[in-house]
Amino acid sequence: MRRIFGSSVLGFALLLSGCGSSEDGSVAENSEIPVSATTIPLQSSSSDASSSDFAEVSSDSGKPSITVAANATEPSDLVIKDVVPGSGGVVGVGDLIEVKYVGVLLADGAEFDASWDRGQTFFVPVGVGAVIPGWDQGLLGMREGGRRLLIIPPNLGYGAAGAGS
Repeated sequence: MRRIFGSSVLGFALLLSGCGSSEDGSVAENSEIPVSATTIPLQSSSSDASSSDFAEVSSDSGKPSITVAANATEPSDLVIKDVVPGSGGVVGVGDLIEVKYVGVLLADGAEFDASWDRGQTFFVPVGVGAVIPGWDQGLLGMREGGRRLLIIPPNLGYGAAGAGS
């Protein structure tokens, strides 16, 4: 497993539709993260939807500000937008990456989790089933130092009932 670390941390905003709140999933820097040996199959995205149909995300440094569009509807596929492309290494299956994130519900724009508020980063083994499929698929191909918007449909998130339901 490769590690992608550098002076800049991958940052991304996250929008989930049909989901409830999530539990704190932070991992201490020196912790071992169990990783499944199975890789997650990628679902092809056939959506013609633009990320701006759902939300806008600030591109400045610091905690992302996410504004959900008034007419946003649940996407049928994962929507990915690089807000800031990044210039470092490219994230691949099996990489252990360090991220900061903000999670917002598409239904009402309510923030349900943000590593920024805890002053922590989150270590994510990508593409191996350790996190929701929307993260596994949405973080692949991201470059170190970038900021990415993921709009995750329920089938790639916590399901229609939401986390903890």
